[in-house]
Amino acid sequence: MYIEWRDLIDRILPETRRNRRGLTHRPGHRSVEWWDRRGMRSPMPQVPGGLTLMPIALMPMTLMFMASCGLGPLEYQEPTIVPGQAGEPFDASGVYAYKQVLQKYVDTPTGQATQATIAYTLGSLQPGDRDGTYMWQDQVCLMEMTDIYSMHFTLDDGYYDNITPPVMLEIDPQVGGLIRAAQQVEVRGAHLEDPVNDPLPTDSTDPRVYDYDFNDDPGYTLWVEGFPSGYVWVVQRYVYALEGASYSRDAFSGLVDGYSELVSLFSSNELIPIETDTEPDTGSDSDYFEMIRVSADTTCGEVLEQRATLFTL
Repeated sequence: MYIEWRDLIDRILPETRRNRRGLTHRPGHRSVEWWDRRGMRSPMPQVPGGLTLMPIALMPMTLMFMASCGLGPLEYQEPTIVPGQAGEPFDASGVYAYKQVLQKYVDTPTGQATQATIAYTLGSLQPGDRDGTYMWQDQVCLMEMTDIYSMHFTLDDGYYDNITPPVMLEIDPQVGGLIRAAQQVEVRGAHLEDPVNDPLPTDSTDPRVYDYDFNDDPGYTLWVEGFPSGYVWVVQRYVYALEGASYSRDAFSGLVDGYSELVSLFSSNELIPIETDTEPDTGSDSDYFEMIRVSADTTCGEVLEQRATLFTL
């Protein structure tokens, strides 16, 4: 039986006070540091809503603003199987914290730079209809992105109210066994008859566009703080596949193979660059993921507070 996802949402998002232009406070929540829309450090709720980070929801972006700085290129290093556990059978079902790193090259006035986006999510893995299959479904807790010329990007908090579509994973339930997801397609902010091949909308009045982040605006909203400042409405398509292995009874890791499109519907400031040449970092170890089993009552806030020690990659 699958987990009741509304229960998961209610556990992660209790009694929130919302602001349609970026969350500024959620009373009574555990706090860690975050950047608010004004570029100031503030308390962060368990599921951050006003983040100065680009959204990915387990995906790389093709809309990039200027150059990246800070983090250099990251590289996947395959973990060593826990001694004594190789080949040991285990039940893969449960609640997991998930981390994903995605990178791409961005052409800038000073040359090509590498830009990394890191996603943290919390989800559940439940047995599928066939032997060796499991259904994975999660909710984004946080996206981090390398700084771009001191410009910061903020998501409306409603973006984090979405649960991702369920994904079927093939899992060999023994330590060292395979975990794999065949090609998946996710479209955010638009309903497409053919999600793989239909072009994304380019106009906010296109009837296929819908309000993804529940703020009464088309698509979802990116807030830009710095110079220039403003906001952009966007829609996105992400196509990806996963392949890796378990390295203990409670952990998986592997590589991500995918691409993303992000189309701007409207910008409040014509100076905000909305079309920048980008290309995926096709290095074999550039995009990767890690899943760590956590207790059933774990919250997004706890994942974020513990992420430095929870994840090994």
